Amino acid sequence: MRRRVDELAGALPHCRCLTVEWSQWEGAGMAQRLGAVETLRRQGVAPIPVADGTKILLSLLGAPDLPSTVLVAGRLPRAETLRHADESLPLLRFLERPLVHQPGVEVVADARVGLGGDPYLADHALDGVPLLPAVVGLEAMAQAAAAVTGHDGVLTVTEAAFERPVTVPPEGSRTVRVAALRHDDGTVVAVVRSDETGFSADHFRAVYRMGGESTRAPAAAATPAARSPHYGELFFHGPRFRRVVRYRRLSGRHCVAEVAAGGAGEWFSGFHSPRLLLGDAALRDAYVHVLQGCVPHRRVLPVGVDAVRFHGPAPSEGTVIVHAHETARDADGYRYDVRVESEAGTLLEMWHGLRLKDVGPLPRPAGAPWPAELLGPYLTRVLDRLLPEARADLAAGPTADGLFPGTDGFRRAAHLGDRVLAAVAGRPVAVDWAPVPDAPPERWRSLLGPRAAAVADEADRATGGPPGHGYARLLTCRQTLLALGARPDAPLRVERTAADGWVLLRAGDLAVATVVVRVADLPAPVAVAVGSGPPVRVPRAARVRVAGGSA
Repeated sequence: MRRRVDELAGALPHCRCLTVEWSQWEGAGMAQRLGAVETLRRQGVAPIPVADGTKILLSLLGAPDLPSTVLVAGRLPRAETLRHADESLPLLRFLERPLVHQPGVEVVADARVGLGGDPYLADHALDGVPLLPAVVGLEAMAQAAAAVTGHDGVLTVTEAAFERPVTVPPEGSRTVRVAALRHDDGTVVAVVRSDETGFSADHFRAVYRMGGESTRAPAAAATPAARSPHYGELFFHGPRFRRVVRYRRLSGRHCVAEVAAGGAGEWFSGFHSPRLLLGDAALRDAYVHVLQGCVPHRRVLPVGVDAVRFHGPAPSEGTVIVHAHETARDADGYRYDVRVESEAGTLLEMWHGLRLKDVGPLPRPAGAPWPAELLGPYLTRVLDRLLPEARADLAAGPTADGLFPGTDGFRRAAHLGDRVLAAVAGRPVAVDWAPVPDAPPERWRSLLGPRAAAVADEADRATGGPPGHGYARLLTCRQTLLALGARPDAPLRVERTAADGWVLLRAGDLAVATVVVRVADLPAPVAVAVGSGPPVRVPRAARVRVAGGSA
């Protein structure tokens, strides 16, 4: 019949001639009537659902440029009687052992990963357990998507989810399975599974749109830029991933950081292809883990991103600039948008809706001082719980200028020597900080007066703080209340206490949160107070103002 239709096609050039060679259908057709559907399914022949088959038939009738014969099938097993134009797969690390390959449609492949063949795993271990980095998961799925489409370049990644970590035994290996399926609109849905869950669950998942040139940049030698001093305590990453150079600005809700490009070294052993379609994975990992500085007292890990858009390859040396700002938060974590630029300001990547999950406390050595630049983010995140209505954001630096550029809100700043602690909030805000001096209790009481001294003693009892801490708290609280317009003799009361020595006090409709912390390079503990008042309706142009506090 096919041959006769082909002959007619040659004899009748103005007549549409088409032969559709169907595989088995599900719910109709000969295989269904003969009871052979399950037998063929076990042999690897996936049946065509009736709804899909009829939809495909209509699309074939509406496509006049097709050859006179087409084959329509679900998944088919590899066989001598079925040849594809190109059955080869690109030589890429995560396509090590192909299991399923329908050219232009689907790829499933396994790869055995371990510290021997994947040395980067030794530098990405959390609590001693090597984890497959989420950015390497994105690379693995990109390799599968490239095998399906034939394009090395990635234009966008959307709907990415990192729902389950892929752990690798330190002394063993793990089989990682990547699968990619191309849809009619040209997008490719890809997943990463592993033998850790019996290949039954998606660990990572994303949708790719491929096309254009590869996003890879040429390899480069190691760059001499110094790395951030926060590796080891704040960041758990080993040498290969240590790309954060410094923060230009850092608060709980915003950061601008310099990240070193180049110097990745070999990612895989010599037996595997070194190609990375998405470019330097360590550089891209730094785009994500730099946000740990915005939540320095809690461990946050990436669990998904709405979209990543690639605008150009990163440079092979020098630094790139990462801009990030918080767009949402809830009890489980935080959401940020991230923009990556070259030193010259050229846009390289945009990450929309990067989701970070709070997985627990980030332990600090007992009595360890806070680095000054991490103090602001720490205060911000605690105040999210104690003064949520204020939505305050704090940062510390040598000057108040540039800590919150272009940010709308009420602003205050307090000086301590050559340092400034600045706050911006959605309602009137005040901030003060001062060292806890070594003074006898009588001196403190004379400064505070009997009522305030009693509140200070109550705060010390509630937090277990040494004598004098409560008095220093009350002095800074008084300064914030004065800045908010309270009377000098406004009575304060302790409303509640929280972990790590925090105390929330109130004076009428004004609230003040206070804590005593140690700050690096300062000899004495420091009392910090942040106060907020009720919302005020003022013209937008009048909302941004800066005033100095006192210490």
